[in-house]
Amino acid sequence: MGRELKQLFKFGFVGGFCALLDMSFMYALVEYIHLSILLSATVAFLSVGMIGYLLQKYITFQSRGAISAGELFSFFSILTIGLVLNSLIIVVSVEILGWWYLWGSALAKGGVAITNYLGHKYITFR
Repeated sequence: MGRELKQLFKFGFVGGFCALLDMSFMYALVEYIHLSILLSATVAFLSVGMIGYLLQKYITFQSRGAISAGELFSFFSILTIGLVLNSLIIVVSVEILGWWYLWGSALAKGGVAITNYLGHKYITFR
């Protein structure tokens, strides 16, 4: 398996783990804490962000350097763009298409994964 394919596989594995963690947290916030869907999506997305940063840094992109402010800024800037896309996809899928919020969240995760991978590969962990 080539280096690029291994990296993409690792990104997908780590991203899938973080997406499941995110969706579980979102579910708990909506169903048990009774927060709104968008607030729950935002809290979950940002809460899982630091876990994602550490896993992507050390496992996917095998960056051995110390955690830096610039790297964190890049990572969370890309996550913020992802959060906006995530929220838009959830709003459209739930409010306009009438889907269950976790189906919308799953669709959003797939779309955001593409932008996150490219951003982190070519900007954050280059």
